[in-house]
Amino acid sequence: MHDLAQRSGETCHLAVLFKGHAVYVDKVNSPRSISMASRIGSTAALHASSVGKALLSGLTSEDLDVFIAQHGLPRLTEKTISCREELKGHLQEVRAQGYAVDDEEEEEGVKCVGAPLFDHNGKVVAALSLAALSVDVSQDRILELAEMIREAAAKISYQLGYAPRNLPGIGSGSFVDGDTSLA
Repeated sequence: MHDLAQRSGETCHLAVLFKGHAVYVDKVNSPRSISMASRIGSTAALHASSVGKALLSGLTSEDLDVFIAQHGLPRLTEKTISCREELKGHLQEVRAQGYAVDDEEEEEGVKCVGAPLFDHNGKVVAALSLAALSVDVSQDRILELAEMIREAAAKISYQLGYAPRNLPGIGSGSFVDGDTSLA
C-alpha cells in the first residue's frame, strides 16, 4: 500500500465487508500535502464507493438481492447509483474490467478507483482503492490509476494464495456467513 500511494501520489485504502458496509482497515495517506478525511474503522457505502463496489462484485446475484433488500441504495450525491438494475449492470462491468470507479458517487469532489482482493478459493475478501480529488482526475488518469490498482490487487491476491486456476468464477463466494454478513 505504501508503494502504491507513493507511485500514484494518491491516498490508498484497504477495506473489508462488515455488516453491509465497507470498513477501512488500513490507510496510507497521499505523499502530497492534501489528505482524505477517511479514518481506519470508518465505513463507506458499498453501492457508492469504489472499495464497496469491488466488494459487491464478489457477491452472488442472490446475496446482492439480500444486500439491497436490507440496506437499500440511498442516494448520497447526484451521481450515486440508486437503481437495482443499474447497480447489477455496473457490477458486471467491474467484474469484466477488474476495477471499480467512484465518480463522485459517495462524496462530491472525490474520485476513487478500487479493485477486489481474492483469496486462495477465488473469493473476494477485501478491496484496495486509490482516492483523489476530482479536479486532479481526468479520464486518462482514471485509466492510469486503474492499471496501478489492478496490478497491486493481483500481487496481493497472489500472496493470499489466489491463482486463476483456483478461481471457480467471480461471484461464487457468499458474504452472508460469519463476520462478512450483510446484516
